[in-house]
Amino acid sequence: MNMEKKLYYEFNDGGEASRIVMELSAAMEWIRNDELKEGDDREYTLIPVWLTDEEYNNLHKADN
Repeated sequence: MNMEKKLYYEFNDGGEASRIVMELSAAMEWIRNDELKEGDDREYTLIPVWLTDEEYNNLHKADN
């Protein structure tokens, strides 16, 4: 079992998506694909978190 911690990010878009943990590349993709309407004032927050593979996988199992 690999107990090495990897860097993930807790993502919040100031709207519906909050406290989602993902890799940086996934967060960047989310932001690029976010369809904002004119006048939308969106603020994104990324909080770094260190997790093992097991901790990360357990987060996603809890969301189901």
